[in-house]
Formats: sequence, structure tokens, C-alpha cells
Amino acid sequence: SLLKIKSDKNSNETKSLITILIRFYYNYQYWAALYLKAASAMLFCYCLCCQTLTFTIAPNKIKE
Repeated sequence: SLLKIKSDKNSNETKSLITILIRFYYNYQYWAALYLKAASAMLFCYCLCCQTLTFTIAPNKIKE
């Protein structure tokens, strides 16, 4: 009976470990999506700023 209790305990630990892993996976997906959105927004703004700077500075350099 002692062995059975031990195996039950192990299965419970395994179940909780799997639950933690699943939760972590979903949280990771959520944070990864959030990070990707933020990164793409930053990249978009950066490109926009670079284009604006290029279009305002380049014509002045061409005139010189």
C-alpha cells in the first residue's frame, strides 16, 4: 500500500508539472505575441522616421 501511495503522489506531481508547463506555454505564447506586436510597431515607427529623415535631408544634400 505504501508503494501505491508513492505512485499516486508521483502521478499528482506529474500532473501538476504538466499543468504548470501548459500554463507557462500559454503565457509564453501571450508574451511572445505581445513582444512581436511591440517589435513590429517599433520597426514600423523606425522605418517611418528613417524615411521622413531621408526625404527631408537628402533633397538638401542634392541641392548642395
